[in-house]
Amino acid sequence: MSREDVEPVMGVPCSVKTTRTGRTRLEYGQTSPALVFVDDALVEINFLPEISDGLVLESLDGLDLMTSKEADLVAALRKRDDTAKERNGFLIFPRLGIALSGFEPPEGDQKAVTVFGPNHPWSTP
Repeated sequence: MSREDVEPVMGVPCSVKTTRTGRTRLEYGQTSPALVFVDDALVEINFLPEISDGLVLESLDGLDLMTSKEADLVAALRKRDDTAKERNGFLIFPRLGIALSGFEPPEGDQKAVTVFGPNHPWSTP
């Protein structure tokens, strides 16, 4: 999706930032995901625990990525992607397109989940 595709659905962002890697980041507040674009193509979506309805993956039997215990969550993700790797504080599951960060210590305000597409640098196992 392009930014032109996203903004009619999500609305006008609260802020637009350029990351230190040159990506464009649209932020919609703490209760909405942030979206990251490279060359006007959506490459990742960042979720924080404040998202009101949680972050549930049906393919993981309804497991909530934000409220589940880290050990349970990581075990469930490893069952579906055995190529997980740690990089810069993220636990990356390249085949699933999911990265976790801030799950230790268990304070909820540290948690973040990133969902990324096949053209993202993390997508290579």
